[in-house]
Formats: sequence, C-alpha cells, structure tokens
Amino acid sequence: MLKAFPSEHWPAILLQAPAARQSEGYRVRDGQARSPEALLKRTLEFVEGRESEEIEIAIGGTHAARHYLPGIDLVGTPRLDLTLYLADPSEKKQLLRHLDPALRPVERDETPQIVLNHLDRPRSFFQQDQDGNTITDEVETLLDLHAMRFDPQAQELLQHLIQKMNS
Repeated sequence: MLKAFPSEHWPAILLQAPAARQSEGYRVRDGQARSPEALLKRTLEFVEGRESEEIEIAIGGTHAARHYLPGIDLVGTPRLDLTLYLADPSEKKQLLRHLDPALRPVERDETPQIVLNHLDRPRSFFQQDQDGNTITDEVETLLDLHAMRFDPQAQELLQHLIQKMNS
C-alpha cells in the first residue's frame, strides 16, 4: 500500500497531522512517574485477555520503529505512543486509570510521558510484532517519530521502507 503513497504530499500531511490525529499527551506531575517501559508493560496487561470490539490499542513511536527497522538510530524511549482505534471514551478512561491513576493531560509546554493518538479511518492497518503485540502501521509510526521531533530517525525509517518496497 505504501507504493501508492503520494510522497510529494508528505510535508503537508506532517503539518496537518496533529489536528487530524487527535493526539492527547499525559504525564504525572508529582515527579513519581512510571517509565515508558513500565507504561508499556501495564498497557500489555490491560490488552491481554480483552477481546473488546470497543477498542484496539496499538503500540507506536520508538517501539514500532524498532520493529520495522531493528537497527534504527534511537537511544532510549522518551515516551510511550499508543494509537487507539474505535475507542469508546469509557475504555480510554479505564486504560489511563490502569496505566497510572495520576496521569493528567499535559499543559502547553509540558513533555508528555504517554501520547494517545485516536485513529479515525475505516481500517486500522495495525500489525503484529514478533511477540504478538499489536503495533501501529508504518505511516503512523513515521508520524509518531516526527511528533517527537526525531526527524532524522523518521527519514532513516522512511528510506528503509522505500528500499523494502522497491526490492
């Protein structure tokens, strides 16, 4: 599907992505925040055993980037990116409560510990990683990297995906 992607429109997509994705950042303000790895573990616990048609949760950001390009030039995980598909607002509240009851929406200049992106399209295009976890598609992953201002890494991933398509 990426072969038909209009790459000349990518800059415009990046500019419109924040509004179109309906991203919400959250953080704990008391200084006792969980690490992105701990938040990921709690996300996987939340998802495990749930066969809800109300919500699909996919792991994005640096976790998904490492799936698509294991050798990508990333050090650490600054935050956890999750993409929600067909999200019932009550399910989102339950997820946030499970992750950490102290999570609150970020203020204007705060750095989020977790970002929830709401996907609004007919299909999610989520994939499974080698461990069976649901991850975001390549385009959502690229948008996550750009949102974190990891532009060189996003470009590295994009070049890898282009090479993969052409081979």
